Amino acid sequence: MDAAAPGCGVSSLELMERAGAAVAHAARRSLKPGGRVLIFCGTGNNGADGLVAARLLHDQGIRVVVSMLDKAGPYGTDFEVNLSRLHQSGVAQWKTPLELRAMPGDVVVDALFGTGLSRPLRGPALEIVSHLKVLRHEGARVISADVPSGIDSDSGEVQGVAVHADQTVTFAMLKPGLVSFPGADCAGAIEVADIGMPAAAISTIAGPQRFLLEESDARGAVHVRAQASHKGTYGHVLVLAGSPGMTGAASLCARAALKSGAGLVTIQGRPEVMTSVMQTAPELLGAMLPEGRGAYEPSDVASIVEAAKTRQAIVIGPGIGRGNRAKEVMRSVLAQVAAPMVLDADALNIVAEELAMLKDAKAALVITPHPKEMARLSGLSVEHIQKNRMHVAHDFALTHSVTVVLKGARTVIALPSGHVFVNPTGNPGMATGGTGDVLAGLLGGLLAQGLTPRDAAVAGVYVHGLAGDLMVEHTGQQGLIASDLLTGIERVWAQWHR
Repeated sequence: MDAAAPGCGVSSLELMERAGAAVAHAARRSLKPGGRVLIFCGTGNNGADGLVAARLLHDQGIRVVVSMLDKAGPYGTDFEVNLSRLHQSGVAQWKTPLELRAMPGDVVVDALFGTGLSRPLRGPALEIVSHLKVLRHEGARVISADVPSGIDSDSGEVQGVAVHADQTVTFAMLKPGLVSFPGADCAGAIEVADIGMPAAAISTIAGPQRFLLEESDARGAVHVRAQASHKGTYGHVLVLAGSPGMTGAASLCARAALKSGAGLVTIQGRPEVMTSVMQTAPELLGAMLPEGRGAYEPSDVASIVEAAKTRQAIVIGPGIGRGNRAKEVMRSVLAQVAAPMVLDADALNIVAEELAMLKDAKAALVITPHPKEMARLSGLSVEHIQKNRMHVAHDFALTHSVTVVLKGARTVIALPSGHVFVNPTGNPGMATGGTGDVLAGLLGGLLAQGLTPRDAAVAGVYVHGLAGDLMVEHTGQQGLIASDLLTGIERVWAQWHR
């Protein structure tokens, strides 16, 4: 456990005592009759937490075996104090790490490395982490203190190799690396232990305000429908999507806007696109544009701007194509339309070529890039983005004053205010074409109902993932397709209504 910030009134030794007590409590709950607790300690603050847990468990009559990464030292002051206390308590069973083997009912505590690890494990540390995998395979339950050793607590990146825990007891606050992949795969069940760290200390180390979304956040963002209401109460969405060969994207987007609860949804496009899309849902309204070569031409801007005047939200991008004409349309629409807007797919690729469009936009914008689109927008590599999802989304939202929905496993929502949210819903079955079109339409529909960009993003992203989770129970992950999410959205609303 890191030492308390100066002036916060709680000593680092006291924080370690509380952290060790939380780990000991978790180990005791998991211990089976006849089992032991094997505690692997590093030589830093995380290891000191492990020493505290060992002493407390020993005092409670539980068999404890302690193994240290380095028995020679030198150690830090707090570690020395806790090591001395452990010796005084009478714990005598010391083993070298690789001598230990698991027995039925054993619990293994990983207290090797905590927050701040920034380089791959090597040497004895690498051997011990590999050995912990063997102990888990032998049937022991592994509990990590604060973060699984080998995980970057901020990004979730695996530093070469990492402990795969059954449970992580993290201290004071949830670490971003525990909810970001691949770290989330290593954390197991997560318990946040309140160790009494003062809010002033947390504020000095927490960085951007980051939150893990909960169902109550999403439900609380959605407006309750009034009995005395009508279709005009719930807004009108304008969908600018689709082109020959890409009508499916427009259909999924528009139908998702309908499923969001929006009162009316209009799709505006070429006759051949309109005919195809409107056949998929009789509830859709159409605003026909003249025949043309592309999805949207500069000559269409006046019609689009006029249509947007009476709409409460705009979704633009799925399947519209790219090129100079499309860029001119985007530039004009962004500069003239005041209704909140969702930019997705091709709209993002167009804007990536001229980021000044975001600054010149008249409306509040929600952008929904996947990692490759984020790479085009930011100029960063996909690899860098995936390793730093929260930071990249946070920085882009601040710089360009937009709400960023960075899609992928554990979708990240970043607000212009600097707040960041991580979404826990969704599954690998949603890695299929069209699911992003559904999300764009859902977001647009929520915006049209009067939700702020923040609330629309929080509710829309959570509902979108939960819809996938509900549907995968019926389709399996391999069988899930984007249109299934439309039924899934229905089921979320029904579940929440009940």
